Amino acid sequence: MAKEYWDTCLFIAYLKNSPDEQEDIDIIDALLRKAKKGENTIVISTLVIAEIRRKSIYDEHHWRIIRDIFYTNRPYLRVVALNPRLADLASTIGTQHNTISPADAVHIATALSETVDVFYTLDGRHEHGIRRKGDLLNFNGLIGNPPLKIQSPQMPLHSQLPFKQM
Repeated sequence: MAKEYWDTCLFIAYLKNSPDEQEDIDIIDALLRKAKKGENTIVISTLVIAEIRRKSIYDEHHWRIIRDIFYTNRPYLRVVALNPRLADLASTIGTQHNTISPADAVHIATALSETVDVFYTLDGRHEHGIRRKGDLLNFNGLIGNPPLKIQSPQMPLHSQLPFKQM
């Protein structure tokens, strides 16, 4: 079974439920369906829960789904608490790659400690293909041993997009 680390920005995109981000929302829905079927495990840090703050722009239905996922025992979700060992690893990552924010270093340290197959993020996808130095997608394959695969989530094979009536 695949282990996927989900960065906070996936949950935020899902919560915004914006037409501009509909493709990402469809992908996140498909990945959640796969996890619920037992095909993959989603790994998050407790930091994800701290980073998601309720906002009036969030879709209420999606907010309830996310809160239910976080606070109900789900076999497809592994929540990893930040502890001194992870904090030390995050500090080392931040020292080696000084453009990575402390929060992103915690996410990376958690993903590495859980030996995930992939780290999913939307961080680094900007207009015109221009990325900032600290964007996580810039670090794909550059951190860890074996190197951590950092990528934007893709529609799973054999998934169907929801039918939308015009």
